[in-house]
Amino acid sequence: AEGYGEGESEKRLGQALGSRKDDVIIISKIWPDAELKPSAYQNHLEDTLRALGRDYVDVYLIH
Repeated sequence: AEGYGEGESEKRLGQALGSRKDDVIIISKIWPDAELKPSAYQNHLEDTLRALGRDYVDVYLIH
């Protein structure tokens, strides 16, 4: 999740997985915030995808 280590955990996971994205299920999450608009959640997801070096995650939780 983006909140762990200011995104560093996602970067490291993406590097460790390399091209093996089809071999794993990737789940990420964002903390719910009443102040965030839907577009803000989308922006956070895009940040997560960039950090992971992926074009999708299998599950994205608002948790």
